[in-house]
Amino acid sequence: MVDGKNIWFLANVCQFQNWIILYFKDDTLQDSLVPGYPKDTGDKALGMWCSLLSGTDLSAIQSPADIDEKIFTLRPYVFACAKYDITYAPWHHRRLPLADPGVHPVITPSSEGDITVRSKAVPYGRFGYTWRRAPPHFVLGAYLVFFRLLERQPSPSQAGIISNDKARQGLFSVSRILPSVYHDREWQRNSVCQDPNTSPGLPPLTFMGDLNGYWRGTFLFYDFEMYRQIIAGDMRAVYTGQFSAQNVEMQLKETVIKIRKDQVGGEGPLLLAGFNEVGEEQGEREQQRIEAGYGYELAQTDEADQEGWTKEILVSGRVRYFLPVIRLADR
Repeated sequence: MVDGKNIWFLANVCQFQNWIILYFKDDTLQDSLVPGYPKDTGDKALGMWCSLLSGTDLSAIQSPADIDEKIFTLRPYVFACAKYDITYAPWHHRRLPLADPGVHPVITPSSEGDITVRSKAVPYGRFGYTWRRAPPHFVLGAYLVFFRLLERQPSPSQAGIISNDKARQGLFSVSRILPSVYHDREWQRNSVCQDPNTSPGLPPLTFMGDLNGYWRGTFLFYDFEMYRQIIAGDMRAVYTGQFSAQNVEMQLKETVIKIRKDQVGGEGPLLLAGFNEVGEEQGEREQQRIEAGYGYELAQTDEADQEGWTKEILVSGRVRYFLPVIRLADR
């Protein structure tokens, strides 16, 4: 595929960018007028991610009222995200696939977090045939668009906290289209992450190096009382509650280890990413253990796996925000 030809076809022949802006304006606004949480559908997910990958600016209309309206309609997906799925399988399963093929029902739009083990694939028509595929998650794309909207026009309550740098180029920039290799890798990931029972997933080192390094960003939060109201289902708090922003800095290091397939995910508590629970006084020592392989042999990335063995990426690092520096461990 030659980079640039597909986006020309989408923009000039299909008028995709003009259409998707109008679609989201109508669809999300209508959802916000219906009682309860708005629906998370496959159509929304595909539209959102096609917009991000194609560089479409969903904030193209620059009036402050229009941007405020878009922020309003996306609030539930950002601040009530616990009501929506952001994974293809429940988090409490340590290793996937479960190797127990299950029923593949037609999935209906949901506004409740789902912990059942089932396929998230939905049917769609293509070339006269019906296919099934699990769409990418709308909520994750909504996060990116929401932050872009805040950067475009911060409200008075966030002024001075969130940057208004319109020229900044991020991963999904409106002024720079990602090379097709990134589209291809996302398609490959989506192809093998469909069903928690049977989908094999990508090779363990596919995204190696993507987290390694120094990161700066911003997270948003409500105070505790407002968050309790949201959890209790108070939609007014979701749509109108005042939130705050906090800068965060992370320094992350990846370590590749050799591990038996039946030990992937670690043996410690799931909430601690399989690592052993330790006190704060042992935190630095635990970080050093992770960087040294956590008791496992370090692996070369191009090394072939022996029968029954695989590789795993351990992540260690430090996070700084309004609290003192905290230590991070993940895999």
